[in-house]
Amino acid sequence: MDDLDFPGWQPAKSVQVVEGNGLIQVLVKGQRYMRWQSGDEGCTRLAIVQLYECGLGTEEWTTSR
Repeated sequence: MDDLDFPGWQPAKSVQVVEGNGLIQVLVKGQRYMRWQSGDEGCTRLAIVQLYECGLGTEEWTTSR
């Protein structure tokens, strides 16, 4: 039962970035990890570095942001 194949089903992402109402939120496994005002580049960079150092982001992901 290791290969589950349900049409249209996608596994939950462990890291999500949600933008709205002037805020950017990072959710890790569905729980809020960080939140800051849109446009704050310093906080964006901090979140990327922290997630990478925790093993939740890849080097490829960090360079594509």
